[in-house]
Amino acid sequence: MTISVIIPTYNRASDCARAIDSCIDQLGEYDEIVVVDDGSTDNTLEVLQEYVDRLPGIVRVFRQENAGVGVARNTAIGEALGDYIVLLDSDDILLPWTLARVREAIERFDNPALIAGPTPFFEDPSEIDISIVPEGGASYYRDLLDCWKKPPYLPGSGVGVRRDLLEDVGGFFPHRHLGEDIDLYLKLGEKPGFVLYDSPIYAQYRPRSCAHTGISQNPKSVYKSCRYLLERLALGDYGSLPTRAAQRAAWVTATTRPSSLYLAKHGFPGLAMDVYKRTLLANLRLGRVRYLLGLPLIAAVGATRGQTEAPSPAKVTRTSPGVARKAA
Repeated sequence: MTISVIIPTYNRASDCARAIDSCIDQLGEYDEIVVVDDGSTDNTLEVLQEYVDRLPGIVRVFRQENAGVGVARNTAIGEALGDYIVLLDSDDILLPWTLARVREAIERFDNPALIAGPTPFFEDPSEIDISIVPEGGASYYRDLLDCWKKPPYLPGSGVGVRRDLLEDVGGFFPHRHLGEDIDLYLKLGEKPGFVLYDSPIYAQYRPRSCAHTGISQNPKSVYKSCRYLLERLALGDYGSLPTRAAQRAAWVTATTRPSSLYLAKHGFPGLAMDVYKRTLLANLRLGRVRYLLGLPLIAAVGATRGQTEAPSPAKVTRTSPGVARKAA
């Protein structure tokens, strides 16, 4: 099994170099790094060309007009040659054992759909201790939905995905708001095999100003993401078996709950309460009493301190952005 690490980037010359450097020494003989420059206006493309010249066939770079991270990832997937895709944002890094963990999971668990693990956050790479390789203990679930009682945090980096399944579900959505990674994982929710390591397999950059939230600081984008995920759920795009309804709802609300709390605390109580109302029945069924009682109080306090932002009309339709494969 071969691996393609895909990296979308936009105006991140130094960060992208760091991300690529974190991958090179752990590539197998037929593995590769595929980078898509999403219309950068700085010297990112020049930096990338240096890697192409130094590592031809190993680092491959493609450029597109600026279209957003989802489209850039789909372009990279379409150009990738690997059987598995490892996602990596250009400001994150793989730990020295990441790809070894992915290979181990592929062999041990018979080609699972998804492979993931916890992540340490960093503002400077020197904060990450790589002197000791952690034990590689892993849990296997029949699919992603199966760990619905405690959904793990799955970011947009460091996750290994079978490429054929990525193509099967149409890849990432092309919209510019948040949530393209969560939407993808939910579309893959019933695909067989989810491996979750109990020690970190990659590291994520996060400024200390938002390290405690795990949520983007663009409130309207956070809200649009919640709306999108909830409406896709209602359309049945994450599965339709009645026996798994609670599992799907648990996964979606694992994202919408902290997002609505973030909105309530940061001057957007109207948006927070709209998400709250849309998820009320699901959270009642899941017994989330503390959230159900607490969010309205937090929103009320937020309304007295800042602006109340009314939800703008939004309509979500089924989309199939697709993952274009290159010609043979």
